[in-house]
Amino acid sequence: MASKVQERIYVEAFLARLGGQHAIVEERESPDFLVSGNSECFGLEVAQVFRDQSAVSDSGSPAKAVESRRNKLLRRFAADYYSVGGPPLHVQAVMADPAAVDYAGLVDRIAHARPAVPWERTRLEMDGATLHLCALPPEAGQCDR
Repeated sequence: MASKVQERIYVEAFLARLGGQHAIVEERESPDFLVSGNSECFGLEVAQVFRDQSAVSDSGSPAKAVESRRNKLLRRFAADYYSVGGPPLHVQAVMADPAAVDYAGLVDRIAHARPAVPWERTRLEMDGATLHLCALPPEAGQCDR
């Protein structure tokens, strides 16, 4: 998994959908999180799975290669965003065709769409792409994964 911040976003979303009064008790390495609620306590490990593992060649999973290229592009935009003083933000991008996205002004559009309150989320749609934005608290620092 890319980072503890990303893992926490996934876990908080999972717990919100789980129902009941679950809360993260502790962040650690194995399991990634201890969660308690509804008179129970359990460990939660966050993992990433690639569906095409059977198609893995010497160069690796094709899906993982595509994700690697996409992540490189997103890291470049993160650097541009933070270079103009953008506050901490986590972005997940769904792009059917990354070449169709008009990148001119993208940093400004993201900065204006960013939620003001930490952990709040919003969605920005443009050029066939959907960007899921999650404001991070200042202590999270720059998130570039």
